[in-house]
Amino acid sequence: MSDDTDVLALVDSVRALATFPEDAAVLAGPLVLKVATTFAKAGQDPYGKPWLQKKDGGRALVNAVKALSVSHAGTVIKLTLRGVEVIHNYGTKLGTKRAEQRRSNPLAFAKALQAQREAAVIRDEKKSKKSAKKGVATPVRDAPKYQTAKQTLGRYNTPPRQILPNPNDPIPPMFAKALQFAADTAFKQLGEGK
Repeated sequence: MSDDTDVLALVDSVRALATFPEDAAVLAGPLVLKVATTFAKAGQDPYGKPWLQKKDGGRALVNAVKALSVSHAGTVIKLTLRGVEVIHNYGTKLGTKRAEQRRSNPLAFAKALQAQREAAVIRDEKKSKKSAKKGVATPVRDAPKYQTAKQTLGRYNTPPRQILPNPNDPIPPMFAKALQFAADTAFKQLGEGK
């Protein structure tokens, strides 16, 4: 009889292996969130590199921890970032192409920028005339003269302060340790029959 119970226990253990990845994901979710919040509280990216300070010297993204959440679906652990912190995760790359154009040929860049602005004024005037026929007033913008590149491109320059791991890079070491710990714990529970 004891041989039968041993065999049945072995069969049950093998059957439990089917849900092992899902069980490990359930355990790993809170651990991954804890690691991410630890790095965010410290003002570091997931690889341990400190974030850039704010212009006034203060600490950036003090509320980043509140913007983090974790969920799982099957074997997938989803670390989510919400709010304005999303913009900071990779920074804004606005104006990169224009900046290259400006550096390569500043005069041509200035002329092209002025032409774009004048075309926008013409479009606005046409819209204004159409809406005037309908009895609705729309404002017409003045054609501003050429602005400096800093005025044009620097308004939306947000430096990257990475909060989430880059999906194209290897898993950061601390996240890998959290995943390994969750897998070890799930495997231990599997052996204990929980």
